[in-house]
Amino acid sequence: MNVRTFARQILQDPGYRQSVVTRANAGTLPPGVEEMLWELADGRVPVSVDARPVKPTLRVLHPRDEATPEVGDLALAGKTHD
Repeated sequence: MNVRTFARQILQDPGYRQSVVTRANAGTLPPGVEEMLWELADGRVPVSVDARPVKPTLRVLHPRDEATPEVGDLALAGKTHD
């Protein structure tokens, strides 16, 4: 019997499967096994994040800016006009 067949037999054994469920419910699964179950169920979680700073973009609004009139109006809220 090769290793792959041996591993498959263990994983397909109802007693082993029940043991995994019992340990999962008790919170005693090894962290690596629990992580693998999450990855298999929901996909791999990214292990890195792009944390480069984002350069903000500023735009000066004019009350007669026709591209975004509602934004211009909001920018001037509370001011009176002649």
